[in-house]
Amino acid sequence: MRSDLLRLVADVEGFGLFRPGEAEGWREDIEAAEVVPELMRINESLLQSIEDRDGYEEFREQVGVSRGSPAAPVDRAQK
Repeated sequence: MRSDLLRLVADVEGFGLFRPGEAEGWREDIEAAEVVPELMRINESLLQSIEDRDGYEEFREQVGVSRGSPAAPVDRAQK
């Protein structure tokens, strides 16, 4: 799950949805998490923090993530 979340952060960053310095903070939180429930909370918080930003719907459609589900992105080659 940690690697999925780090991939999600990279995808969000690549899509331009983060504010300056925000991606680094998420990466630090993910690396510091010690148990799965913490990672699940980070996943939910991350998705909630970007859901009202311009471009989120397009991002969600391309990457295939939604709140309440694991962060694992959908393989773009399969879409």
